[in-house]
Amino acid sequence: MTEKELLGIYETGIDSRIIEHYDITDIDLESLKKYRNHFEVRHSDHAFIALNDQDFLQKLGGMIKDKATGKYYLTQAGLLLFGKGLSIREVFPALNFDYLDMRNLIGDQRWSDRLTIDFTWENNLYNFYTRVLRKIVDDLKRPFKLDMETLARIDDTPVHAAIREAFANAVIHSDYSVAGTLRIERHETHFVFSNPGTLKLPLEEIFQGGRSIARNPTIQKCFRMIGYGESIGSGFPTIIKTWKAQHWRAPKLEENHHVRDVTLTLWMTSSLPKQQECLIEESSKGSNGGSKGSNEKGSDELVEAEKRESIILKLLKKDPQASRAAIMERIGLSQKKVQSALANLTEQGKIKRIGSKRSGYWEIID
Repeated sequence: MTEKELLGIYETGIDSRIIEHYDITDIDLESLKKYRNHFEVRHSDHAFIALNDQDFLQKLGGMIKDKATGKYYLTQAGLLLFGKGLSIREVFPALNFDYLDMRNLIGDQRWSDRLTIDFTWENNLYNFYTRVLRKIVDDLKRPFKLDMETLARIDDTPVHAAIREAFANAVIHSDYSVAGTLRIERHETHFVFSNPGTLKLPLEEIFQGGRSIARNPTIQKCFRMIGYGESIGSGFPTIIKTWKAQHWRAPKLEENHHVRDVTLTLWMTSSLPKQQECLIEESSKGSNGGSKGSNEKGSDELVEAEKRESIILKLLKKDPQASRAAIMERIGLSQKKVQSALANLTEQGKIKRIGSKRSGYWEIID
């Protein structure tokens, strides 16, 4: 593949590729009908509503006209979103979907509820998303109402929005060309969203927000048309902000290069992870200097700053390769506070950065 072709895929995403010989007959019309109903609820006067199914799909990017033959074929996005399960498996044989409810287990049960590819439903992305979404938000705290036919949101909450965003991100950023599973888990204390592929941006940029590179931009557009997925680059910071407001443990985003998958864990427990509690406890036992500073300068803010620096210093001693994003995630601090603490520690001569931001490490200077 040429550099120009690679650049094109990078800019437009791979889900806009034509799948030759797959057309409207490979679409599950019931899935498409549900999506169109959902679309119409949100856009009651939109020009797309009057289009037939093929033209509607073409406008969304789910179908493209092959200039060589004049025939209309599905794109990867169109097939993945609304296709018949058999047609999807013909093109994407390594793809799998899986939802597991790990709550209320009895005896040696491995799950209490599961939705996977078992030939009892048309296993396309739209069906998987809407079916699983109902399951994972059903027992969350009210006020929340959801029209189960149209999935129109009523009395929404930031928590529900954040969960939809996390789920939508897993779908949008999956690499459907590799062997892997789009996997959602519901536990007593947390959610797990796992998708095949790797991150297209460094963790620092994802935490900061403001920029987004979707692996499947056509799927992303289709989701946004029915209210799923935030504006570009705002999704993950919104999740972090929502979790912080609930005083819950900070979301954990991990990338595993060995098996090529990305996992987001959303905890619904205490805002202080055990690791942070231990670090704070260690800091309070051995940090008399912080109290002394507050007496001299009369500043609670200074005391807090010194505690943050002490905590970060202890963390870096244990993990010198910790990135700024990892520090933010592991001890629940904002980017601004982490950067300020690192700058102060550097200025005080306690730490020194060796190497680049991505592959370097922190040298602790005793």
